[in-house]
Order: sequence, then C-alpha cells, then structure tokens
Amino acid sequence: MIFSYNWLKTYFPSLPDPYKLAELLTLRAFQTENVRREGKDYLLDVDILSNRAVDAQHYDGMAREIGVLLGKEPKMRKVKVKESRERIDKQLCLRVEEKTDCPRYTLRMMRQVRIGESPEWLKARLQSAGLRPINSVVDAANYIMLKTGHPIHVFDYDRVGKPAPLRQRSKKKNPTLPELVIRRADRGEGFTSLEDKHYVLNSEMLVISDGEGDILGLAGIKGGRKAEVTKKTTTIILEAAQFSGPLVRRTSRMLGLRTAAAVRFMQGVDPDETPVVLGELSALISETSGGIALRGMLDAYNGLKKRTTIRLRHERIESLLGGTVPKETVTQILRRLFASLRVISGTAAAWDVRVPSFRPDLVLEEDIVEEVARIYGYDKIAPETVFKVGPPDASDRFYEWSEQVHTRLTYFGFSELLSYSLVGEEFLSLLEPKQKKAVLELANPTRPELHYLRPVLLFGALDAIRKNQDSSAASRVFEIGRIYRKSMLGSAVRGVFEEPHVVFALARPSVGGENFFALKGVLTALLESLGFAGSVWFDDAPASASEFHEVVRSLLHPYRSAQVKVDQTVLGQMGELHPEVARRMKLKERVAVCELSLPALAGIADRELEYQPISRYPALARDCALLVPRGTKVIEVLDVIENTAGKLLSDTDLFDIYEGEEIPEGKKNLAFHLIFQSNERTLTDGEVDAVMKRIIHALEERPEWEVRK
Repeated sequence: MIFSYNWLKTYFPSLPDPYKLAELLTLRAFQTENVRREGKDYLLDVDILSNRAVDAQHYDGMAREIGVLLGKEPKMRKVKVKESRERIDKQLCLRVEEKTDCPRYTLRMMRQVRIGESPEWLKARLQSAGLRPINSVVDAANYIMLKTGHPIHVFDYDRVGKPAPLRQRSKKKNPTLPELVIRRADRGEGFTSLEDKHYVLNSEMLVISDGEGDILGLAGIKGGRKAEVTKKTTTIILEAAQFSGPLVRRTSRMLGLRTAAAVRFMQGVDPDETPVVLGELSALISETSGGIALRGMLDAYNGLKKRTTIRLRHERIESLLGGTVPKETVTQILRRLFASLRVISGTAAAWDVRVPSFRPDLVLEEDIVEEVARIYGYDKIAPETVFKVGPPDASDRFYEWSEQVHTRLTYFGFSELLSYSLVGEEFLSLLEPKQKKAVLELANPTRPELHYLRPVLLFGALDAIRKNQDSSAASRVFEIGRIYRKSMLGSAVRGVFEEPHVVFALARPSVGGENFFALKGVLTALLESLGFAGSVWFDDAPASASEFHEVVRSLLHPYRSAQVKVDQTVLGQMGELHPEVARRMKLKERVAVCELSLPALAGIADRELEYQPISRYPALARDCALLVPRGTKVIEVLDVIENTAGKLLSDTDLFDIYEGEEIPEGKKNLAFHLIFQSNERTLTDGEVDAVMKRIIHALEERPEWEVRK
C-alpha cells in the first residue's frame, strides 16, 4: 500500500525523515519497497502481508505500528458526532437474514447534506493514494476507508423502497418505513451497478436490497444504480459492515468484479470498529458537506467475540529465539503492543496478553514471541555457539540419498513432477480386486474425483505423460514422494503403511523394446553412480512378492518387466507398461517405467563400499554375438561368460538385442561387448584370444545356443 509521509506526520509531533522511516519499517515490521518524492510529499510503498491487512493496511494502523516502533503514542482524532433529536429507528428499518455471512451490519443516517466539491486537503489525501476525487460525500467515505481500513457505502435514503404488505415478515417492523435487507440473491436475479453494468446473480451471492426487493448493492463489492448518491441527494444512509471474506471472494471471481472494497473484505476487517468508523465519517461529512446525523444507529451484531488471552513465558522467548531479552524490555514492548496486559509475578516471569480485535493473526504463544522479537530487533539477539552436535539420524541419511537420486535423475535429463497424493476411480480401476482392498479411501474427499490415497507413485507419472504426449519431445519424468496403503494382518487392518518412493518413466517413439532398454540403462547408471557397480541385476518377480511389488507388477507387461535387485535386496520393479493399461489410459507410445523403494535403497547405500584402483594398463575389447531361444534370460548368458572368463574379464555389456529379418522364428540375437584388462600387466592379443575361445566353447555347450562367427 502507498502511504503519504505528510499524512503520517499528522499523527506525531515529529517523525524520522522518510528514508529513515522506511528503513525502520523494513527492519522491524514491513518491507518498504521504495520511497519517491511527489511534490512536497514523499510516498512510501509498503508491502503489507495479508495476515496483517486487518490492522496495518490503513493509516490508523500504520500510525499505531510506527508508534510502537518509536515508543510514541500516535495522536488519533477524537470525534464527537453532533446528533439531532430525530431518531434513526423512527426513519429506517434493518433486517439481516444471513447472519453467518454478515456478522455485523451498522447504519447511520444524515439529513440536510449538501453535496459538492471536496476541500483541497481531502483531494490531496485521496490523490496520494491513487484515488480520483468525485464529490464531498463519496470522497469522505473513501478517505475514511484509507484511514481506518473499513470500506464504506453510502445510499440515497429517498430512493430506498418500503416493504409491501405481503413482503413484511416481522410484525415488529413498521411497514411505512424504508427498509434495508441483507439477503441471498434469487437465482437469475439482475443487478445494475453504479457504472450501469448489468450482472446476473445466483442464489449463493449476498446482496443488500430494499423493502421493495430491489437490489441496492452487492455485499462487500459494489453499490447499485437505484440508491446512488447524486448532487440532488440531501438525506443519506451510511453503511459499515463485516461480510464473509470467502463469500466475497467467490462472488467477485464469478462476476469478474474486483474492487478495493472487495479486496479489503477478503482480507478481513475489524467488526468491533464499525460504530467508531461511522462516527468519524458522520463528523467528516458534517465538516465538508454540512448535514446532521440522526440520533443513534441501527446495529445488527451477532455479539462481541470473546477476546483471546495468551500466556507468554519468558523461558519460551529464550528457547525460541536462542538468546536473552530482558524481562523489563519484554514488559515495555508488550505494553506498547497491547492495551490489556497482566504481568504475572514470581520466579518464572510470564505475561497474560489480551489480543485486540484488530490482530486476528495472533493465536499462539509463538506469535507473541515473534512480535516481541521484531520490535526488540533480531540484530540485538547475540548468536550462541552450538557446543555439541549429535550424529545425524537415519532420516538425515535418507534425505541425503533422496537428494542424490534427485540430482542424478535431473542430470540424466528427467524432469521432476509434483503430483497429487490423491487419485480417483480411473486409476483404482486399473488394480486387481485383491489389491483394491489395501487402498486407503478418504471419508470426506474435497473433490469427487480424488477419493483415494495413491498406492504407487506410478499413477502420477502416467498422468503427466498422457497430458504431454501431444508434444513432439520425448517424456522423461520422475517424482519422489510417498505411497500409502492399509497395513494388513490377515483380513484385519492393522494400521496405515506409508513409504517414500521414486518413480521415473520414459515415453518416446520407439521400435520394439527400445524404451525398456533405454530406461534399464538409466537405472543401471543411477545405481552404479550410487556405488552399486557390478551388484545390480534383474529377475522375474516371485509369486509371493510384497503388496507394493504386486501392484506395480500387475501394471507392467508380463514379458517385458523385471524385479530390480542389488545383491539379494529387492529395490522395486521396472518394465514396459501393460498394453491394456496403456490402452485404457489412451497413451500413444510404449512407456517404460521404474519405481523403487527409497528406504530399501538407503538401507543398502549405508553399507561399506570397497574401492579398487583403476588399472594402469590398457584394455582390449572383443565382441560376441549368439542366437538363443526367445525366452532365454540375458543373465543366463552373462553367468556363462563371466564364470568362464575369469579375472581377466573386467566388464561385459549387452549392446544389442535383435529379432527380425534373417533371425529364425522363435530366436533372438544377443550381442555383447567384452572388456579385458589386468591390474598387473599389459595383456596380449594371444591371451585374450585364448580366453575368448574358452568362452565360445562354453557357450556352444548349450545345444540351443549358437555363437555367430
């Protein structure tokens, strides 16, 4: 909000210069973005967070805040409203039908008002805030809004209709008097604003109407054309109220109508101040436009809210801030902040703070500690050395490994996802009936399509790939998050199981199983980069796999999937998506996915690693290709090669699997790249050729295998 320095000066005998004031506010209260000169004035652009809008987004509140920081009492205008003998309740009726969405509604009434041009000082105040002067009454209302934070609306009394006999709902009300009614709009009811724009309302919206049923204004948002104040107006009704912020927000969004008043009601106003605000406005209108206020007010209030009392302990201040603030200083700060304070004597210092109505953001002891700290100054709290640091716990080590997985997948070109923890019936229908029994269902879901806690991360990755499949680029995505399911003991639910997982998926136009092998390469590189080189292998999932492995496995292709292991520890599942799942999700490309348990990964990652020096001697490479039956596992061939070669074979890589032309039916071609290297000497071609002969002989001992030469 923009604040005029000259206006702020009216609250104090003296103020620091505008730049020092801006620095003080930034250090102790609100970030002041800039200070700029405007004629003989300075304008301060102060960034007020939404939780402080009720108490600080107006001049009275900012002056109160500055007074606390400076230790000075701001001079607030004392108003005495001059009233006539004529009573307001003899001239006007008020009926609030929606007390929940309108907790307080206060009215004053003035006669003999002469609407004209505002005085120059009032115009200058409005212009400093970016508002255009209109007339003496509207300008006075806008001025009071800037000063107190309360939006004000003014109605022309002579244009407010009286209730028809059939509309009169209360025998206590006088049917001959004009009436204001706060009610819900009827569905399809029309409303014409001050700008002569027409809106069609629904039954959720709150309106102010007159006794005839005509709408005079949208509650908290905009006034209407019917009771508009004009130059001919002499009798006016002044309104100050509290409307439901969420309701104002919904109405504003649905109608595309965002006003300064609506924003303030969305952020909240202090309902206890409406009579004071109308008193100030009545006095200002009398000063600028003549007129006299009728005696009394019409005030519909659900009742004063019980003020919250928070006990603040000195020991709590020190434990949260990590430093000492003298007890006497705390007392002084609290007296400046709060009018109602009780100091509790005794060995353990404490204070009972009664929170004022204009500070709804203060609800906890920690909130009061923060207030004390910012007024005292964080720069005055001396840092203390931590003398003892305990060993990192398991959660720290788990976080470290999660970060490593995140870093490596990002390096491999994968984009991170952040999906909902909740899924709908579309994904649940992909599971088998037995698996559905372990899924956790929400008792009261906020959205009908999000009923269940996700049993696997895979669903979020598939949804992201589906949404992005029309782009030309390949989808390479990953997510780190938690999965949830019932913890079962037989048929009984024992509790809730949750575990952090990582899922990564690849979808791109491919031939055959390219995506599967590409993702397998990424997985192998990931695990090897974490220190598991040579111990990663892939196997069929056993029939008695855990619930998580069963769920993921059921979503994968039965012949293009594998269980991921490091030694004997099962980390998760990887493979190509089941064709039926891909069809039901309308995926255009063959998708390869992998989901791993992070606790399982972190558990084996903590083991001691054995490092070997890199050989100083050159390596020799050979290739080997063979035809095998289609059902032959690659691990079977690798076992034969590695067991036969001995220590001279340092690495074996499968670089091609081919099924197609020139390959007999029921067969596939496997091609391996073999690296030979010694840590003791340079190998000769003769030594390597001898080992290759032994390998080929061992492979050819299998009658169904044929080494291609």
